[in-house]
Amino acid sequence: GSANTHNFNVVGTAPTFNGTNFSMEFDGATTGMTTPNHSEINLTLVDQRNITVAFKSSGDISSRQVLYEEGGNVRGMNVYIYNGQIYCGFYNTVSGDGDGVQNFTWVNAPISTNTVYFVTWVFDYTNYTSPSGPDGDLTCYMNGSSIGSVPTTSRLFGHSGAVGLGRINSQSCFEDGSCPSNGSFFLGNIFEVMLFNNAPDATDVDNVHTYLSNKWN
Repeated sequence: GSANTHNFNVVGTAPTFNGTNFSMEFDGATTGMTTPNHSEINLTLVDQRNITVAFKSSGDISSRQVLYEEGGNVRGMNVYIYNGQIYCGFYNTVSGDGDGVQNFTWVNAPISTNTVYFVTWVFDYTNYTSPSGPDGDLTCYMNGSSIGSVPTTSRLFGHSGAVGLGRINSQSCFEDGSCPSNGSFFLGNIFEVMLFNNAPDATDVDNVHTYLSNKWN
């Protein structure tokens, strides 16, 4: 629904286009992409957002590998692989935002090697009233089903640093408290990425995952 075009550009070296399954192959070492900062993506306060990534894992699902990240060392969202798990992460840790502080929180679930997955990370704080009001909700879905939910005490405020696809672009935080400024290269295939500033329900997510499965499986 955007009137703007958000092109993804190469960071490091370019992923290779796979003409057999029509995906972008990331090499786990130097490949990555980014899209510039924009008010529609990361520069404004939002109370709802969802990120969907359609990808295929490789034989390595142990090392930390970023599929998608936005933000830096104090605010952001990400989807990544680590220790045989998919992680959906969220954080907004600046007390000066005039909102509740949310330290890094996440949902995770096991994944397998060399397997196609569709993951959607939904942030919904449309019920926000004040810092002392009700919590918002974060739910991660994989292949049509919820893998878990966690509350959030903060909305997501504007966060520069652009977006990283297949790697950390500027900085991103993880479940162990680290916030590295580079690395975490993805090894595998990315088919499609969807970004929306809304919060779909479980039925809508299932419809999207069915569409993606029909398209890419």
